[in-house]
Amino acid sequence: MEGRRSVLLYFIGFLVCFFMGSHAFAPRGFVGTRGNHFVLNGRPFYVNGFNAYWLMYMAADPSTRGKVSSVMQQASRCGMTLARTWAFSDGGYRPLQYSPGVYHEDMFKGLDFVVSEARKYGIHLILSLVNNYNDFGGRRQYVQWARERGQQLNSDDDFYRNPVVKSYYKNHIKGWITEMAGYLKSIDNQHLLEVGLEGFYGESTPSRIQYNPGSYVVGADFITNNQVPGIDFTTIHAYPDQWLPGGSSEQDQLSFVQRWVQSHIEDSNSVLRKPLLFAEFGKSSKTPGFTINKRNTLYQTVYNNIYASARSGGAGAGALFWQMLDQGMDGMRDGYESILVWKLVRFLCLTNTAGTTWLERSMDLRTHSACVFLVVLLICCYLSTGDGRAAAQGGFVGRSGNHFVLDGKPIYVNGFNAYWMMLCASDPSLVGKVTDALAQAAASGLTVARTWAFSDGSHSPLQYAPGRYDESMFKALDFVVSEAGKRGIKLILSLVNNYEDFGGRPQYVEWAKQSGQKITSDDDFYTNPVVKGYYKNHVKSWVAEMAAYLKSIDSKHLLAIGLEGFYGGSSTPDRKQFNPDGEVGTDFIANNQVPEIDFATIHAYSDQWLPSSSKQVDQIDFLKRWISVHTNDTDHLIKKPLLLSEFGLSSKDGIFSRTLNDEYYQAAYDAIYSSARSGGSAVGSLFWQLLVEGMDELKDGYEVVFSDDPSTAALIRSQSQKLREFSGMRR
Repeated sequence: MEGRRSVLLYFIGFLVCFFMGSHAFAPRGFVGTRGNHFVLNGRPFYVNGFNAYWLMYMAADPSTRGKVSSVMQQASRCGMTLARTWAFSDGGYRPLQYSPGVYHEDMFKGLDFVVSEARKYGIHLILSLVNNYNDFGGRRQYVQWARERGQQLNSDDDFYRNPVVKSYYKNHIKGWITEMAGYLKSIDNQHLLEVGLEGFYGESTPSRIQYNPGSYVVGADFITNNQVPGIDFTTIHAYPDQWLPGGSSEQDQLSFVQRWVQSHIEDSNSVLRKPLLFAEFGKSSKTPGFTINKRNTLYQTVYNNIYASARSGGAGAGALFWQMLDQGMDGMRDGYESILVWKLVRFLCLTNTAGTTWLERSMDLRTHSACVFLVVLLICCYLSTGDGRAAAQGGFVGRSGNHFVLDGKPIYVNGFNAYWMMLCASDPSLVGKVTDALAQAAASGLTVARTWAFSDGSHSPLQYAPGRYDESMFKALDFVVSEAGKRGIKLILSLVNNYEDFGGRPQYVEWAKQSGQKITSDDDFYTNPVVKGYYKNHVKSWVAEMAAYLKSIDSKHLLAIGLEGFYGGSSTPDRKQFNPDGEVGTDFIANNQVPEIDFATIHAYSDQWLPSSSKQVDQIDFLKRWISVHTNDTDHLIKKPLLLSEFGLSSKDGIFSRTLNDEYYQAAYDAIYSSARSGGSAVGSLFWQLLVEGMDELKDGYEVVFSDDPSTAALIRSQSQKLREFSGMRR
């Protein structure tokens, strides 16, 4: 059985690739990073460890479970503190996931046993979630599952593009998180995430599709989208004057809203068990027969339903009308605006009331903005507390069951949409509109504003070309956050538009077309690698600028990409000379500069990567250069810890000898230790792979069996001792 060379797939955004959790009895605590070092309990932490991909596989079988305990015990005796293992097995023999979203409970129990045994012996774990190669299923299995269900796919690379394949993996991650929530990266408790879509029902609940306008299926799925564990609260919109046929009566529209709100409250209560925020609703003054009374009746219907839910302990958490403007903003009117100083509607308050606006600039905002629900759950919106100087309650909004909480108490919100605030804040002649609107909103008791933190291309752009920004717009956004904070108003900040206003996904697609991409639909936003690259880079830049207001990384788990360390792209063209065979499509520098990635990794397999005619000295020289150039880059460019997460030589190679293998290990260990001693970024290494006696079927040529390889075992023990002493953490 071949398990070697798994890399956790680096796809779309910076999908969580692996998790480092600490469950050791000595020392306790979670591993973190400080600069380019690992830290544990506030002290530098250097690791010597091993790969054992087979742990879950063996632990699932009572007759072989003892191998897991044995290898953990032997590793602990050799002073090793970190194991990297597979937390996946897709299809094939003894699968964890034997078809999309269907699991073998015995395999989960096996994984539980692995975690328990690792903790018992003081060994930290890196748990890998999918294979880039075919062993144990990997991306090829996902593609094959899609083919079996009628998808016309030509390449394993369709794993990255095809929506069906991606949905399989997304659903798998959801299942994995449900089972292993205690060991995966949890959601930062200082910010809340939402999907930001309208609330349309889809295939997961066919009986609910009747509540969609016209009973249409539009491609979204309220239940499935919001069941993603990383999503903290649900949202819906309602524009009955747009969604229902032109001949619909006023009573038809109100009846639709009544059913729409009730069905989503029921599902948020009973199925999703998360708070429900009515994120957009309104009635346009441009609709034939419009009157203020008709709009007020719609508002009252929404507010009554939300309030009734809140009073009964239900999921209804509040509502944000679309939209609030200030006087003198006629150019931004879209028909849905409310101007509180002109006509203060007596809202039914929950804890507060709402108001704010948007800048149209001759644009028709049709269905306004839905934050694009990108592959998996790419961050669409953030709920932030501003700059901490709130006049009202301080702290961060959290979630408890299907309620929002603040300072430990349930909170219900009444708020507004004001997409235009950043745009107005960037113009000295209009900046007063932001403060006026926020002041009016606060005076009306409103506590949440939802606004756009994007403007792509076109007029007054934040991002005027892919990855190119107007600093004055960032300063304007800073102003909005600051002013909201002064008045105790929380913010929901949207990062991209599903529609064309202010650029949105059509702008990303257009940028790609201009660069030579042959794409035909705005939906290529979700599939084309270049377009996705633009958005990923934009989010990276956004995070860098607004880190204090975005969702930060959970301090209890560390993330890494898990690739081999190959150089590529345009970030460091001079580095490609160090690759064993040119460019392979990944980029060590760019990948690991993503802020959410906590540490860098490399692999080293000189016997595979170099020509078969290479000599022993060539393989060791390559290893030394490979580690040296990467430690240099993590020291000076990436400034994060570097873990040599796989290395070894195969006994099946023609020039292999135990002496050469030991020289190879010694070269790797010396390079790691030298970097550590000099204050560099290298934090440790994990050889591939550790087995114990009686596991011949898992031998791949790279294995180390301590009883069979005493000289290699001695080197491993020596490295463990040196790093343990250097770390200042004696067992």
